[in-house]
Amino acid sequence: MKKTNLNFWRRFLFVGTLMVTISCELFSQMIHFTMPPKRVNTTTSSPFISTIPNAPSNNPYSVANGAYDLSGNLLFYIIDYTIYAANGTAIGTLSPGAALAPPCNGGPFQFPK
Repeated sequence: MKKTNLNFWRRFLFVGTLMVTISCELFSQMIHFTMPPKRVNTTTSSPFISTIPNAPSNNPYSVANGAYDLSGNLLFYIIDYTIYAANGTAIGTLSPGAALAPPCNGGPFQFPK
């Protein structure tokens, strides 16, 4: 085998390995799942399930999600259109069809209706 072919395959394997490593990191699973009145922590080999304080129970919902800080502390969660603080207090509502987005150019960003 020629030396140029050997260098090509070494580079090919290096780039391929690098791409697989990066893609595995980018497409990893969430660590915390919010399913009121429970939350699931998957940082250990067996998931740890705990109860969210004062979360509405026996409340059928269509959509729920939560936001966590880097330490794994629950910041807030949303059940359908209601926003709850980590302690279970309702702190706001969303309008059906509303989109949340960060401010853009110093003002709120709004999707066209």
